[in-house]
Amino acid sequence: MSEYIGFTGPLYIGSVLSWFLCGSFMVQLYDYYILYQENDQRFIKFIVYFVFAAEIAQLIMMNHTVWYIMVEGYGDPTHIFNTPWSSASAPVLNGITSAAVQIFFAWRIWMLGRHKAAHVLSVFIALVSVMGFAASLATTIQFDLLGRAPDRLHALKPTVIVWHSASFLCDMLITASMVAILSRSRRKISFRNTERVINRLIVNTIETGAVTAVIALLDLVFFLLDTHNFLYVCMDYLLGRIFSNVLLASLNGRHRLRNMNDEYSTSLSRTADEIRLGEITGRNQGQSLPEGVHISTEIHIDASSEGKGYPL
Repeated sequence: MSEYIGFTGPLYIGSVLSWFLCGSFMVQLYDYYILYQENDQRFIKFIVYFVFAAEIAQLIMMNHTVWYIMVEGYGDPTHIFNTPWSSASAPVLNGITSAAVQIFFAWRIWMLGRHKAAHVLSVFIALVSVMGFAASLATTIQFDLLGRAPDRLHALKPTVIVWHSASFLCDMLITASMVAILSRSRRKISFRNTERVINRLIVNTIETGAVTAVIALLDLVFFLLDTHNFLYVCMDYLLGRIFSNVLLASLNGRHRLRNMNDEYSTSLSRTADEIRLGEITGRNQGQSLPEGVHISTEIHIDASSEGKGYPL
C-alpha cells in the first residue's frame, strides 16, 4: 500500500496544484486580453495564445491520465504500470511551453540589449531552447515505444538529462542577461523613483527565473534518484504551468510599471507647479530665485507593443 501511495500521492498533488496554476493563468490571460489585445505585436500575441493552446492540451491529457490511474484503476496497482496513452504527452507539451516562453525572453534580450553580445546570447538561448524541445519530443517518443511502462524509465535517462539541462541553462542565461541589461540601465538613471522601478524589475526577473529553474532541476533530480514513485510526474505537471504564468506575469507587469511611471510624472508635475508658485511669490516679495526648473527623465521602453510604449 505504501508503494501505491508513492505513485498516487504525487499524481494527485501535482494535478491539484496544476489546476490552481491553470486558474492563475486564466486570470492573467483575461487581464492580458483587456490590456494589450489591441496594442501588442502579433508575435507576442501569437506566443501568448500558442501557450494557451498548449496549456489546454496539457490539462486535458493530465486529467485523462489521473482519471485512468486513480478512478478507473482505483485499488488496482496494475494501472500504474500500464499508463494510458495520454501519459506520454507530458514531456513534449512541457517542452513546447518552455521553448515558447524562452524564445520570447530571448527576443526581448535581443530588443533590449542593443549590442552584438546581447544578440549573440539571445540567438544561443533560442537554439538551446529548441534543443530542449527536441529532447522533450524524443522523451515522449521513447516513452511511448517502451509501452509507457514506468519500470522501464531508466532507458530515458540520457534524453531526460538533455531536456532538463537545456531548460535549466536557458533559465539561468535569461535571468543573468536580463539582470545585466537592467543593471546597466540603472547606472544611467539619476532619479530615485525610476531607479526603484528598475530595482523591482531586477527582483522580479531573479524570482521568476529562479522558480522555473528550480522546478526543472527538481524534476530532473527526482527522476534520476528514483523512478519507483511519481515525484517527477508531480514536477512535470507543474513545469509548464509555471512557465505560462511567468510569461503572462512579465507581460502584464508592464501595466503596473506604467502606473508607477504615471504616478511619478504626476508627482514631478506637482513639484514643478509648487516651485513655480514659490518663484512667483518670491518675486512678489523681492526675493531672488532661479528663473526656471529643468527636469529630465530617462525611461527604457519595451518594444513589444505597436504604436504605444510601455515601461520595460
